Amino acid sequence: MNWKLFCHLFASTSDFWQTTAVRRRSEYLTLLDHVDGTTRADKMVSSAMIQNIKALVGEDVVVSSEEDIRDVSTGFVIDPIDGSWNYKYDYPACCRVVSYLENSQVKFFAIFNIADGHCVCSNGTDFFHNSQYYTLNDKDISPLVAVMYNTHYRKHIKQQWLECLTQLTLSDLNIRVSGSPSFDLYGLLTGQMGGIINLSPHAFDAQPIIACLANSSHVVLRKINNSQGGYGYFVGRPAVVKKWDLVMENNDEKNRHC
Repeated sequence: MNWKLFCHLFASTSDFWQTTAVRRRSEYLTLLDHVDGTTRADKMVSSAMIQNIKALVGEDVVVSSEEDIRDVSTGFVIDPIDGSWNYKYDYPACCRVVSYLENSQVKFFAIFNIADGHCVCSNGTDFFHNSQYYTLNDKDISPLVAVMYNTHYRKHIKQQWLECLTQLTLSDLNIRVSGSPSFDLYGLLTGQMGGIINLSPHAFDAQPIIACLANSSHVVLRKINNSQGGYGYFVGRPAVVKKWDLVMENNDEKNRHC
């Protein structure tokens, strides 16, 4: 799998996203998981995406968040509907994700925005959107920061989430909450967001995308440690992350004098 072939297969103009879509019908919106909002539509889209990818590239390894969860060395990882609760209630903040790994390293990813029907593809350094290549420097820097929140976060992550909101407020940055990590990242990569915070990146949506973006010189990653030894990320344009850094430095300075 090479970069140009990946873009060809998963760009907005390809048939992939249309042929694997499911119409929003009430019988498809039955909840199968009352915690993360999984519906029958998630399962149906997952099956369609797996079959389609295998037919397109002959790749046997396609792992979905809705199917058997296993480690992938080389192959595809997909999230058929990221933002399942939003999708169920027709709130326009949900995406579909395809990531490709080689030797356990994320090489490429594609985020399809269900609401606007467009897709952004990236190899971490190059970006393809609306049938053209671009760099993030082509986009204006938005002051908006999207903060991912999930009701099934553990208590210590919820507490950390509240602390992050405080830091953002002190940084004079505008805050948005969507409930879909890939939707937030789509916004970052298309210039609608200046940064995103995800305190618990999932292996099928945010985690592979963030790992791939670590190669980019146009975004900055900051680890956010939590009290249980885990960590999340602030990912954003350098000018936006700088505002966050200044607040964090001031906090560290205050703590040293307490």
